[in-house]
Amino acid sequence: MRFVFPGLPVKNNTDLLTQLNRGAEVVAERLKTMDWSAVPVSDYNKRYLKKYTAKLTPTFQKYVYILALALEKQDDIARCTLVDFGGGCGLLSCIAKAAGVGRVVYNDIFETSVQDVRKLSELWQIPINDFVCGDLDAIHQFLEREKINCDAFVSCDVLEHIYRHELFFKQAAVLPSKAMSLVMSTHANPLNPAIRRSLQASQRRVELEDRKAEWGHKDRDDLRSYRRIRAEMIGAENSDLKKETIYELAERTRGMKAEDIRATVEIFKTEGRMPPKPDHPTNTCDPGNGNWADRLLEPQVYAHALKEAGFETTVYSGFYGHPHPTVRRAIARLLDTGIRWLGHHQGVRLASYFIVKGVK
Repeated sequence: MRFVFPGLPVKNNTDLLTQLNRGAEVVAERLKTMDWSAVPVSDYNKRYLKKYTAKLTPTFQKYVYILALALEKQDDIARCTLVDFGGGCGLLSCIAKAAGVGRVVYNDIFETSVQDVRKLSELWQIPINDFVCGDLDAIHQFLEREKINCDAFVSCDVLEHIYRHELFFKQAAVLPSKAMSLVMSTHANPLNPAIRRSLQASQRRVELEDRKAEWGHKDRDDLRSYRRIRAEMIGAENSDLKKETIYELAERTRGMKAEDIRATVEIFKTEGRMPPKPDHPTNTCDPGNGNWADRLLEPQVYAHALKEAGFETTVYSGFYGHPHPTVRRAIARLLDTGIRWLGHHQGVRLASYFIVKGVK
C-alpha cells in the first residue's frame, strides 16, 4: 500500500489501513489531474496544495498515519464522527471522507480556508459533511447544537501554533463524546538538532525582521517583526514610559499576546517589577493573536499536559516515508530504519515530526 508506512504501529488493522490507503489514492488522483489555473481557491491555499503535491507520497503517508492512530479502535469508521481541527487546505479531511469515515467535520479559524475547502469538496465530489469556522469553542458549540459525539479529533501541524496548549487540551477533554481519540502531529521537533536549528533561525527572523508580502501569504497576517509590534503597542498605550524601558519590556514580553503584554506592563507600572526574561531563547508568537511561530516544545511536555487533562497518552515518532529524488529516499529509508530500531521514545530524536495521542 503506497500511503502506509512500513512498520506502522497499527499494522495489524489491515482493513482500516486498506480503507485509508484507498482514500489517499482517490485524493492523490484528484490532485494530479488538477488544472491550477482554474482551481477556484485562494492563492494562500493554492500555494499549500502545490507544495503538498510536490511531496505527495510522504505527506499522504503522514496523513494516513494520523488517521490510523485516531481510528484504530473504531469497529466501523462509517459510523464514526471525525473532527479535523485547523484543517488548512483540507487534504486530511478529504482523505478521511474518501476512506469512508461517516461524518467528517472540517474546521479552520481562517474563513478563506473554510470557503476554499468547501469548493474543493464539491469540485472533487468528496462530500465533507460539515464546515466550522472558528476555534475550539466553535467546534464545541457546533457538536452540542447538532447533538453529535466526537469519536476522533485530529490535526496536522497545528499544535505548535496553539497559544496555551494546556488549556486547549482541557477544553478538548470536555468535547461531547462517549469515547474519543485525540491525535495531533507537529513538525516542531526540538529533539532533532537539524530541525531545531532551522526553526530557531525562522523564529529569529519573524521576531526581528519585517517581512514582505509574498504570493500566497495570508492577508490578515501582520508583516512587521513581532518585537516591533510589541514595542509599538507598548509605546502607543504608555506614552509616559521611557524609550529604553519600552524596548526592554518588548524584549521581555516575547511569547505573549496583547492581553498578557498589557497585564505585564500594568504590573511593571504599579509595582515596578520588570518581567523575567523568556525561558526559551527563540520561541516567539504573534502578539496580535498568540499564534506561536512553530513553538519548540519537547513531546513529553505535551504528553504531560494531555495526561493532566484526563487523557491516556502516547507519543509516536514520525517517519520520513518515500520522498523524491532517489538519494533522499535512500537517506529517508535509513533514518526510518533507525527510528523503528530505537523505538518511539528515542527514535523521535531522528524524526522529522512527532505525534501525541490521547484517549479518553
